[in-house]
Amino acid sequence: SSSSSRAVISSEVQMLEPSPPQTPQQQQSTNSAEPGTGSGSQFIYTRSNHNSVLGIGAYAAAAGAQLVPMTDMQMDHWLQQQQQQQGHPQSSLQLLLTKAVQSGQQQQEKQQTSVNVVDSSSGSSGSSSSRYHLVAYPAEDNFAGVIYPADWVDKVHALSTTSDRYLVLLDAAAYLPSHTLDFSAQPADFVVASFYKMFGYPTGLGALVVGTDLVPQLNKVYFGGGSVSLATPKGCWHVAKCDPGQALTDGTPNYLGAAALKLAFQNWDSRGGMQAVEQHTQALTSWLHQQLTAFKHSNNAPLLRIFGNHQQPSPATLPQPPEPQQRQKPPSSFGQGSILNFQVLKPDGTPLSYLTVEREAAAAGIDLRSGCVCNPGACYDALGLTAEEVQGLAGIKEGCGDDMDVITVMRPAGIGSSVGSNRVDDLMVSGAASATSEQQLVATEVPLGSVRASLGWASTFEDVYALVEFLKGYLV
Repeated sequence: SSSSSRAVISSEVQMLEPSPPQTPQQQQSTNSAEPGTGSGSQFIYTRSNHNSVLGIGAYAAAAGAQLVPMTDMQMDHWLQQQQQQQGHPQSSLQLLLTKAVQSGQQQQEKQQTSVNVVDSSSGSSGSSSSRYHLVAYPAEDNFAGVIYPADWVDKVHALSTTSDRYLVLLDAAAYLPSHTLDFSAQPADFVVASFYKMFGYPTGLGALVVGTDLVPQLNKVYFGGGSVSLATPKGCWHVAKCDPGQALTDGTPNYLGAAALKLAFQNWDSRGGMQAVEQHTQALTSWLHQQLTAFKHSNNAPLLRIFGNHQQPSPATLPQPPEPQQRQKPPSSFGQGSILNFQVLKPDGTPLSYLTVEREAAAAGIDLRSGCVCNPGACYDALGLTAEEVQGLAGIKEGCGDDMDVITVMRPAGIGSSVGSNRVDDLMVSGAASATSEQQLVATEVPLGSVRASLGWASTFEDVYALVEFLKGYLV
């Protein structure tokens, strides 16, 4: 679905955010080292986000904004809480995320610059003195395929007041290849799409869909190519083009790639359109999950540990973060996309190397993805690794493609590599990884990734059947 108040900026998309989102008390605290440098804004985001979205945090921190990472359930609880309280969103957010706030402030004190906030919006929720806060999350996370509640957008917008305006960045890159996005149901302020992920071609072509009233708030600095109507060398003076799409797109667009999109959409239409694609991928995913969950070793131990929300749990509320050892799943308002992310387990429950599984699958003609798939929050939370443990790998591990697939960490005896849950934050993981005075810590190998099977419009039953037969080979 589309909206007349939105501009589509295509080609090599830069992740542009409004002058981002902090209460006056937080601003005063953050700016104590260098008064006047804080923006009074917050960048609030789910831990389960693609690196491309997390990268916005670097811009936000440099502009003096506060970084507030939240687990899926914390975000859901926060929004539900604000809907009930109808006011003072910042105070409850602080109570819920004291540690995240303190961590964000420490980062900002290291790198702060002033930011110029320009507000030309005419809506009742914004004025020239409004602080902007950006809330970012995926429509579907690319790690395990968890689909986020559609009503989050409206709940975030409902937090806006005359002094604070909350905007939503919806990363739909993993969602659109197998689902229809209806802007009337999810009227996000910024929506990011990848045509490469939708169709498999052309590489590097995507789109940013943004409300035209928000374009002035993007504060774009760089200009180049066809983004300006006039420019002079003196003072680098320039006038941006009136069309928002052209003004925000620097350089020559990928014309040949864009032309190929017509054929791609026609191909989808010939197959019954997006609805048929969605039904097709969901049917394959459901059958594959049913088959794989039935696999047991001879000792009745499961062959796979599957991440995500394939089994819909009962609705849940979260008055406070769960105990470290509690295994939490998203509430039933969350869904599941056409992704299966898993670990292959040995009969004793320890995981087989994800690199081994990927390479042996490739040799069998099956294309799987392994590692953290550019979603460190979802990945390391699922595996039970803390930020400090991962940061200790700097200069040692080069990415998902290297041969380092495990990390040795200290864990309470008896917990092993199974520590962690699908959605936990650093505070919870640290609690799980620490031991009381009565517990003994032992060196434990924890994997640095998992295996992902992604299903799309081109996937067939023969493909998923071949994967099932391949994984049977690991049964002992």
